[in-house]
Amino acid sequence: MQQINCPVCEIKIGSDNSIKIYTDKADNQNYKLYHCDNCDLEFWNPRKIAPDFYIDQAGGLYDIRHDIGFKEPPYWTNTFFVFFKKNNPNLNLRDLSLLDIGCGEGSFIKKVKTDFKKVSGIDFDKKSVFVGQQNNLDCQALSLSVAATEMKEKFDVFSFFEVLEHQEDVKGFFDNLKVLGNNNFFILGTMPNRNRITANLQHNTDTGDFPPHHFIWWSAQSLKFALEKYGFDNIVIETYGDLSLAYIASCLESMMLGSVTSKLKDKIKKIFTKKELKDYSNAMTVEELGKFGNDKKNDLILKILKFVKNLPFYLPAMLFKKNFERENANLYFEARYKKHLNG
Repeated sequence: MQQINCPVCEIKIGSDNSIKIYTDKADNQNYKLYHCDNCDLEFWNPRKIAPDFYIDQAGGLYDIRHDIGFKEPPYWTNTFFVFFKKNNPNLNLRDLSLLDIGCGEGSFIKKVKTDFKKVSGIDFDKKSVFVGQQNNLDCQALSLSVAATEMKEKFDVFSFFEVLEHQEDVKGFFDNLKVLGNNNFFILGTMPNRNRITANLQHNTDTGDFPPHHFIWWSAQSLKFALEKYGFDNIVIETYGDLSLAYIASCLESMMLGSVTSKLKDKIKKIFTKKELKDYSNAMTVEELGKFGNDKKNDLILKILKFVKNLPFYLPAMLFKKNFERENANLYFEARYKKHLNG
């Protein structure tokens, strides 16, 4: 039997011992999912990042990045303020430089550029980077591996939000960080929590967590294993996400009725979205449409319709709140690497 290596702990797993098979309809490629009992990682095989996919095919949020950019950074970047700054109150960020990996159109580095001595960003999605450059942000269309060979500057902090789940070579990713990092550098970022309570719902209704989008399904246990293996200390891992009753009720509604009502919801959103935003309405929440300038009347109608749709699920949401707290949707992590200790 042919064997493959776990991309983190490198233990050998029989190629016939997959736990799931998925076929991407766009290119008719078969992928197999494996579980590593040693480090708890789940990973797909084969793994091959295709930069052109995010430039031309991914759609949804990527179309927004390419065309108009986000008014505010994605919600997961708020973890920088909620966790990293609070966990490191004595760290003088004004003396430090930050590189945001997977910066997109630069909405995060724009928000934190006054917090650091210098902020920069890289992303292989050249269309998103072009939007950032038009806004006078220091971002370049580079992959991390190319940046490690071409960039002469060293950085004190690396942020990579919703990036690690996309990697084909996890060890190579961290090796490149060590090339670009100063002697004592920090990392922080986020990823989907494999054990989130809504995982099965998403997998039944959305292909976004499958290849060629996501190749690695991380748990807190596998993430801690990886960070320790690659020489990091001061490791912090937190689950986080929206725990409001409104959000939980919305999740429950999707879990119960999503396959039935999803197309109807998309049609209604399009009806009550102004012309300039119609092409992006299905990729945005009702709240995001409002931030992008949807008409006030339409915004109010959509919020009322959403509330009425979710109203029957508010009582169950109260009962399920503890479950969401225990198995929240996302993982946040931060850690430190000391070169003089690791060689």
